[in-house]
Amino acid sequence: MQKNAYQSDTDGCLLIGSSRGVDFVGNSVKKLKELKNFITSKGINNFSVTIKSCYSAACHIQEGL
Repeated sequence: MQKNAYQSDTDGCLLIGSSRGVDFVGNSVKKLKELKNFITSKGINNFSVTIKSCYSAACHIQEGL
């Protein structure tokens, strides 16, 4: 995971943020810090990551994202 927001910086990476645009993820620095703090507070061994190919807005609504 990383905080870079533009497509040219993110090949092969998981992106986190609070907004998105065409080839852009917004507020990534703040959201990555929040995620790291949350994981640290709960213990990293209590988490797992599942990666799905889901790019449409309808898919995000269905998943509750």
